[in-house]
Amino acid sequence: MSDLPSKNLPFTDDHHPGVAKGFNKSLGGPLNSHIDATLKVSEIDVPIFHLGGWFDVFLPHTLDMFTGMSERGHSEQTRQSQRLLIGPWVHGPMEPDASLQGDLEFGPDAVLGINEFRKRWFDHYLNGEQNGADELPRVQLFVMGPNHWRDFDTWPPPGMKDTRLFLGEESLSFDAPNEESSSTSYDYDPSDPVPYYVGGRPGFDGLGPIDMTPGEDRMNVFTSEPLKKPITVIGSMSLKLYASSSAKDTDWFVTLTDVYPDGSSIRIRDGELRARHRDGLDREVFMEPAQSYLFDIDLSATALEFAADHRVRIAITSSQFPPRERNMNTGGVNNEETSGIVAHNTILHERDHPSDIVLPVMEQ
Repeated sequence: MSDLPSKNLPFTDDHHPGVAKGFNKSLGGPLNSHIDATLKVSEIDVPIFHLGGWFDVFLPHTLDMFTGMSERGHSEQTRQSQRLLIGPWVHGPMEPDASLQGDLEFGPDAVLGINEFRKRWFDHYLNGEQNGADELPRVQLFVMGPNHWRDFDTWPPPGMKDTRLFLGEESLSFDAPNEESSSTSYDYDPSDPVPYYVGGRPGFDGLGPIDMTPGEDRMNVFTSEPLKKPITVIGSMSLKLYASSSAKDTDWFVTLTDVYPDGSSIRIRDGELRARHRDGLDREVFMEPAQSYLFDIDLSATALEFAADHRVRIAITSSQFPPRERNMNTGGVNNEETSGIVAHNTILHERDHPSDIVLPVMEQ
């Protein structure tokens, strides 16, 4: 896969070498394939402990790397020595020692003791100490909600069933839509983008489990009825979005939240897709005005129990400013343009265009 021109950068920090497989993989920008370790797993012959957080911007890369090394590492010994641990953390070297993330407190089990953890691993593989580091579970996942760890043999874990929640008129439902015509329309004006940081701490930490309600009045919100019983979601998620636009290019931003009985809407994960890259980052395919398309938007992964009486919500916009550069909607090179056009965007949720979010739900 060839690199796209470096001038077509959708983010203010796209020069960060790890970003291409992280949070800009759907919006374009340099692919950095020459430093992408997931493309070179067959050449790597060392045991690796893959450590990440459910709110870490680099979570997709961590999961891809573990899966690639487990399946295609250089030797059988290396493939068997891969380990994965994902906790309820944002991005940062010492976050695994913090139980408070964003607006949520995850309790004492969320504190890893990162230096002691690393020392045990390195003492075994570098110093030959028989301390049991090689006997750790293959996959350790912190399940948010009950706030406890669960061990598995594989990623993704077994026993999950893809469950679809369908968009409706401001609703999410387990039932597919029957309407012949149903949609939600809005205007995205790049001169008035939707602000994204509405809480939490600044920087990367702002991408943690923050309450999104202060900004949801600028978003298109779809919410389920209160759940009659808990559902546990563990694995990768996606939104199958049927939509159209008056512009030849625009962006789709999706935020999945857990809505508490008190009304707080806690961010779980984001996804994004630049329309011109819906068929891949190595090509640009522009839209025809008012023609509907299916956009497959990756929401990365989580491990979360939606409790009884909680609701599932997704919010859809076409901008997340300032952490994401505005799409000027012209089809041009965004950061070479000084003005854009208003895009009239339409989300479809009807019988022949059933937009839905796909969640891997643990079978009871």
